[in-house]
Amino acid sequence: MNSSDRVLLYQDYVFNNGVLRNKLQKHFGLGTVIDIDADHLCEALAQKPKLFVMPGGADLYYCEKLGQDHHHAIKDFVYGGGSFLGLCAGAYYACDSLDWNCPIHDEVIDGERPLKFHGGRATGPIQRFRSHKEPLLSYDDVVSIKCEDDNQSFECLYRAGPIFEEGYGETVWARYDQLDNQPAAIIEQRHGKGRIILMSPHLEFSHDDWARNTYTLSNNKLEHDLSLVARLAPFKTQTETLWSKILNYLAKA
Repeated sequence: MNSSDRVLLYQDYVFNNGVLRNKLQKHFGLGTVIDIDADHLCEALAQKPKLFVMPGGADLYYCEKLGQDHHHAIKDFVYGGGSFLGLCAGAYYACDSLDWNCPIHDEVIDGERPLKFHGGRATGPIQRFRSHKEPLLSYDDVVSIKCEDDNQSFECLYRAGPIFEEGYGETVWARYDQLDNQPAAIIEQRHGKGRIILMSPHLEFSHDDWARNTYTLSNNKLEHDLSLVARLAPFKTQTETLWSKILNYLAKA
């Protein structure tokens, strides 16, 4: 396999990105997705893969492992024509700065971030979408987004992603249409010849993916998980269509 056919998925060894990996392989083909950690990231990006993906999780782990050399390598890769997909935590990480405020855990995370692909601030979690006071339930919900190209809305999975500050040359792909002023949920930026998509909701999950992510053993949030499966089910086609459209767009960079 040529390096130009590879999709690099950042691996921080903390969070499980099995669903994301499977969805990338389903789209690009078996064997195309390569897990890459901080030790090998610069070398792998120099081989000019098709796409680099920063997954969801927690961006503080990225801040701990990735230093100046890594950030230069990522920026050089994109500037030269590579594509970057930042999902949830990966989207926070790619903005100029973030403002994370979680009252349940009495946790505030803020400050500048190194990549600055988007010049604005990423703010989350979105308090209106945290419909449960229990910490284990508070980050997972089903929310509505409206696509800018066709003005159509559908529901998808939300897991504490940000809203994006606008006015920094971004193109908005989708908005949270249930919120005041309909803030940006998915944005595109350009850096040199490269393409960047930053995504707050988790379009890689359709209802059957969330069902596979659900278990019964000692699961005190089973009822909540099953309710998400049921709520996502009617929107499988719309979710997968937008997900594929984003990947196809990035693959053409």
